[in-house]
Amino acid sequence: MRDFFLLTKVHFLSFYGINKVLHSKKKKLLSGALGLILLALFVGGAIAFMGYTYAETFAMMLGAERLTEVFALMIAIASLLGFFLSFYTTGTVLYSFKDYEMTAALPVKTRVFVLSKLFFMYVTDLLFTLLLVVPTIIVFVNLTGAIALDLIVRLVILIFVVPLFPLALSVAVGAVFQLVSSRFNKRNLVQTI
Repeated sequence: MRDFFLLTKVHFLSFYGINKVLHSKKKKLLSGALGLILLALFVGGAIAFMGYTYAETFAMMLGAERLTEVFALMIAIASLLGFFLSFYTTGTVLYSFKDYEMTAALPVKTRVFVLSKLFFMYVTDLLFTLLLVVPTIIVFVNLTGAIALDLIVRLVILIFVVPLFPLALSVAVGAVFQLVSSRFNKRNLVQTI
């Protein structure tokens, strides 16, 4: 279990370039990292604002009697975004051999290594789900004045389960895509297209 969390930490630090920033003495890299953090906060805020705006628009269109259907719509949007995000990162996170030599030499089972990469992708999808579902909850509370406890429990469970379906689908599609593209002579060109 310790290996799993250490590998997951390494994936987060290396994939987003955090490790380079933490151990760099160059001021240019540090200022670029600050810009990247500000950009990430801006994009996250824009996605959350988009989620709030969509949820409010759907809630007004559906009316008070069908207000809980807004959650289904926003979860479907979160799943769709999660699928494309996972599909885009599947090739670079799961199937790249960029760090294979280094990690193959580690005394870690292959299963733990793959699970840590999948968990990394799951957490990234979970963040997008939170950015869309939490504003929907805020809209629901604003329009109804309260939210039932059983709905809160169901939403919390859904928030953690929803990223699993697009992740599983994108990993399966990514595996088929990698298998097909490996048969071509110009593999990198096929993967880019």
